[in-house]
Amino acid sequence: MIRCSNALLIKLSLLLSDRKVERVAVFIGKKVGSDYVVTDVLPARNEDLDPENKFFVSNRQLSRVMSRAQQKGCLVLGIAHSHPAHHPPLPSIADFNHTYYAVNAVYHPATRSLTWFNQRGELTQQLIHAALFFPKINRNYLHV
Repeated sequence: MIRCSNALLIKLSLLLSDRKVERVAVFIGKKVGSDYVVTDVLPARNEDLDPENKFFVSNRQLSRVMSRAQQKGCLVLGIAHSHPAHHPPLPSIADFNHTYYAVNAVYHPATRSLTWFNQRGELTQQLIHAALFFPKINRNYLHV
């Protein structure tokens, strides 16, 4: 089971709130028994040459994020990315093929839906209503 607070889900939605290109964030936290407890969501930069349709995070960038996680006494649990408005709100075949972590998610800003998924093809969807909590937040400080 994945445990992630509402505040972190809102942070995630703000980090990934771009309807034109795929944005990326990294889940950090701890494994407690069989649960994955997300303690923070860190921004990452999409390094793909076609960010409107794909995302890529280099090993170099992941190493920096892993160092930040270790400084907080955490592990990298997984990656979240957004799908622009012209993509469906569900993980693609490519998303499933590149699932290397236990905690994976796709956020679709146009529908505000978050889909958690794993390598076995199991999906869990939920809606995130960030505007209800932070109506006047400046989103610019969240992007890398």
